[in-house]
Amino acid sequence: YETTLEDYLISFSPPIAGFDPDPQPTDATNTEIFFEDMTLGDIITYQWEFGDPILGTSNVASPTFTFPLGVGGIYPVMLTVTDVNNCTDYVQGYVDIDDIFQVYAPNTFTPNQDGINDVFFVQGADIDNSRFLLQIYNRWGEKVYESKDINAPWTGDVYQGEYFAGDGTYNWRAVVVSVSTGEKVEMEGYVNVMR
Repeated sequence: YETTLEDYLISFSPPIAGFDPDPQPTDATNTEIFFEDMTLGDIITYQWEFGDPILGTSNVASPTFTFPLGVGGIYPVMLTVTDVNNCTDYVQGYVDIDDIFQVYAPNTFTPNQDGINDVFFVQGADIDNSRFLLQIYNRWGEKVYESKDINAPWTGDVYQGEYFAGDGTYNWRAVVVSVSTGEKVEMEGYVNVMR
């Protein structure tokens, strides 16, 4: 016994979730991002999740979201959509917010091994560690220290550790490069050594 039923099963085209964030990339001073809905299908619900851990949510088609101001990073964004046939799809993308290129160096340090302010170092944000250079000069212009490792602070040793620098003022020169933009900055300053 056979039975044929016409149009018994109906197949619907599933939705295809998509979005386009703007501006991209951006920097930590401009963290407001507009998300243009690029989803295909007859959508009835949108569920957005911004960040991990979740910094915020939205249920509008094309939301604007402000990520933490002054905090660079790559933030995940998840969009889940449901269409009129109760079919769902999701997509995860990323928002790239570059750190602000900043460089700092102290003007005094006390390398007396008391655990307080014992080293001199250059630090900051958005610095390319692989393209870093620090040089220290004495008052006669002789180079007494050099490092290409931003994570290796000057402990006050001179001439590859032959002896330690005495009290006084030393000039320094640093070459730093932004990871985000490739901008190269050459900086000079002085540091007081006080034991």
